[in-house]
Amino acid sequence: MQINYVELGRATERLAFLANKPGRLNDQERREFGSLPTRIAAIKVGATIEEINEQELNDAEARNGLPITRLRKKRSAEDRARGAMFQQMFSGNAGGRAFAHGIEYRAGEQEGNISAQVGTYTGLGYFVPQDLVREIWAAMAEVDVLFDVDGPCTVKEKTNARTLKVTVYNDTSINTTQGPAEGNPDGSVTLLQLPSYLPVGAYTFRTPLHPVSIEATQDIEEMIEFADLFKKFSTERLARAIGKMLVTGNGVGQTQGLISSLEASGVTPITAAGSTVNDGSGSPQSTIGSQDISNLVFSVNEVYRNSPSAGFLMSSSTLSKIAGVLDKQGQMLRLVQYIGGKPYMLGYPIHICPSLPSPATSVAAPVVFGDLSYWHTFIVSDAQTKIQTLKEAPGLIENGNYGVRMFVRAGGAYAYNGGGSNAPLNYIVMHS
Repeated sequence: MQINYVELGRATERLAFLANKPGRLNDQERREFGSLPTRIAAIKVGATIEEINEQELNDAEARNGLPITRLRKKRSAEDRARGAMFQQMFSGNAGGRAFAHGIEYRAGEQEGNISAQVGTYTGLGYFVPQDLVREIWAAMAEVDVLFDVDGPCTVKEKTNARTLKVTVYNDTSINTTQGPAEGNPDGSVTLLQLPSYLPVGAYTFRTPLHPVSIEATQDIEEMIEFADLFKKFSTERLARAIGKMLVTGNGVGQTQGLISSLEASGVTPITAAGSTVNDGSGSPQSTIGSQDISNLVFSVNEVYRNSPSAGFLMSSSTLSKIAGVLDKQGQMLRLVQYIGGKPYMLGYPIHICPSLPSPATSVAAPVVFGDLSYWHTFIVSDAQTKIQTLKEAPGLIENGNYGVRMFVRAGGAYAYNGGGSNAPLNYIVMHS
C-alpha cells in the first residue's frame, strides 16, 4: 500500500482550516468540510486522488440520475506501451504480414494463419514482450506449483524448443565406505551407476479466442484494460491445460506426466486404508487417513525425505478432505497444521497441484510425496510463443469483433531411472 503523504497533508490542512474558520461556512465549504474526513480516510488506505475524485463525481451523478462518468486514469509508460502494442495487433498489418486484398490468409487452420502475430513494444516481430510472458508464467505459478520457479519442483525457461536431454541418476543404494589402513592396498572397487539421459520435448498450447470489439481497438485506454484481462484469461486457461498434461500425459505425442511416470517407475504405491482408523466410519474408497499419510512418507527413501524439496502434492479438494478428518469423538484430528498460513503434514509442506485427482474409488495419485525437485517443468519462450489476432473466424467480424489468443510451448519429465525401492517420489492409490 502506497500512501500519498503530500495529498494527505493538504487534505488534513484544509480540514483544519475549515474547522477553525471564523464565521459561518458557505454551502460549498460545508460540503467540502463534510467530505474531507472520507477523503482523508481513503488516502490513508492507498486510494489515489483520481480514484477519490471519480467516486465523488459518480456519487453526485447517481444522486441526480445522470450517466456515470469514467475518468481517465494515469497510466504508467509500460501500461500505455502494452496497450499500444495490442492496439497495433488489429491494424491492417498483423505480425509483419499484410492480408492479401484485405482477406485474412489461412494455412490449413480454420481460425486463421499462425503468422498473424505481434512482437515487441517498438515494432512487430515474433516474440510476445518478455515482461508479459514472465507475468503470465508467474501468475501460472500461483495456480499450480509445477510452474513455480521458487517452488520445490525444477522449473526451467528455455529459449528454444529443441529436444532437451535431462540427466537422470540414482545412487542412493550405494554408500561411501571406509578405506583400508595406510599402506594397505584396496582390492575392492565399487562402480557407481552411469547417468543416463531422457529426451524431453515441448508441446504447443493455445488459449481459446478472446473477442475484443472493433470500437475498443480504436481506444488506447480500452486496450490497456483488455491487455490486463487477456493476461488473466490466458494465465488461467494455460495453467489448467498445461498442468493437466504435466500430471496425466501418457507420453504419446505429449509429455509423459507425473502420474504415468510414477506408475512406470516400479514403485509400490500405498493403497489407502481410509480414515476408518481415525473416525470409525470412513470409506477406504474415498477417504485418506493418518495411517495412509504416515505410510506414504516413510515409503520414500530417507535421503529424499531429508531433501529441502521434500513435500506433498495434492489438489485443494483433497487437502480439504484430509484437513476435515475427525477422530472417533467427532473432534478435528488436525492432520493438517498451518504454519505461517501454509499447510503442513508431518512437518512437510503441502503444495497445491490442481490437476491431481480427488480421492475416489480406484483413483491413482490423489496425493504424491517425496523430493519434488525430481520433477522438471520446461517452459519455452521462442519464436512460437506468440499472440495471434484473427478477424475472419466465424462469429467475429460479422459481430463487430476481432479475436486474440496466445500460443506457448511447454513440457516436463520425471528425472529418475533407478529401482522402485529407492524412488524419490511415491503416491497413494485409492482402494477399489
